[in-house]
Amino acid sequence: MKTLIALLLSLKIYSQQCHCETKPELSKIISCKQEKLSNGAKLFWQFDCNSSRLIFQNGKIKKPIFTLESHLMDLSGRLGYSSWKEYKTTFLIESRPVSGCCSPSEFILFNKNSGKIIQELGTSLYQTEKKDRRQFIITLKDFNTILITNLDTNRISIIKLPAGRLENSLKKSQYLFADDLFDQPIITNNLVKITYNYIISGSKNWKISTIKIDLSKS
Repeated sequence: MKTLIALLLSLKIYSQQCHCETKPELSKIISCKQEKLSNGAKLFWQFDCNSSRLIFQNGKIKKPIFTLESHLMDLSGRLGYSSWKEYKTTFLIESRPVSGCCSPSEFILFNKNSGKIIQELGTSLYQTEKKDRRQFIITLKDFNTILITNLDTNRISIIKLPAGRLENSLKKSQYLFADDLFDQPIITNNLVKITYNYIISGSKNWKISTIKIDLSKS
């Protein structure tokens, strides 16, 4: 009898919860389909009437890496952690700060063996396509920092911008986000050129700065 009770408790703890009696419509909104990564780890949503949770599971490791409380559950997959891409030893999560348009998403790099965060990367300035030979993402970590993350080796290179330049320029511009000060990067072999517009404090004239990145060193 004790063995049967223990088995039932184990099933309850480790089974995937995807049901809320008071909100049956959530079953049509939240997909609980498990996505298996190449190392055997899994990512999937589960929910009850209290919250929805994005679960990472690998062997004995099973933990929520993102949660939405009951009043936000109908936004699961559209607010916060919304999608992910897998790489050799990591997965990259796209996190949306709002459920609609038009705030830029932020990106978080996870270890796909442990489910631990490697780095919160910031907003994307450029990201390679899946078909590209070299996999990397260029992100704006904050007003003063650009990160170049090699998504195959997890090596992160840091470029520091002049303190206050972007923040001051954004205030003088018509834009809401610093990302909009940047032009689309130009990729030539191993060289990346990133240009952005800025204005010096006390001046009315806009200028252009160019950053060159050698990908063979990142």
